[in-house]
Amino acid sequence: QLFNDKESVSKTHQVHRKYIVSTIKSGVIFIHQNLAHQRILYEEYLENITVKDAMSQQLLFPLEINFSKDDIILIKEIESDLESAGFLFDKIKDETIVVKGIPTTINESQVTIIMEQLLEDIKNEIPETSFS
Repeated sequence: QLFNDKESVSKTHQVHRKYIVSTIKSGVIFIHQNLAHQRILYEEYLENITVKDAMSQQLLFPLEINFSKDDIILIKEIESDLESAGFLFDKIKDETIVVKGIPTTINESQVTIIMEQLLEDIKNEIPETSFS
């Protein structure tokens, strides 16, 4: 019904607040909004890491996150990559890191989750081609 009417051929519609449906020359395209948003953020991070330094937002109250000594060693190894992505560290101690700046595109509440997932990926030896 969406595309039977001649007027709606060039229009875009939202379905169930989850998908974008539109016509293209070869047919119809369905776009999952959340996945499209994630892809946009991914492309932005990739550009920031490879082409330029990412924008960082200073935290009013630095975050202190506890990690194991092995995790701290890994963080020190990838510190420059994390800084290129927009993370700024005040101190990296024996079992804690103090984060004083985060990328502008993430929330403060996501920092620990992102760091833990990143360390888990490194431990599981995800190849560099799929690391991002």
